[in-house]
Amino acid sequence: MAKVIFAGSAEHDLLDIEYYIFTNLKNPQAVRRISDGILDTTGKFLNLEEKTGM
Repeated sequence: MAKVIFAGSAEHDLLDIEYYIFTNLKNPQAVRRISDGILDTTGKFLNLEEKTGM
């Protein structure tokens, strides 16, 4: 089974996005929605790869 491995820089970017939304926009609910959306989309690409054999 395939799995997603994030580059260190990608993990850092995601944390930066979460930090910005939480501290500057003061919206913890948005942090969860954005993070979940990014991770869910990544999973969809993985599922597509498994289905198409790419």
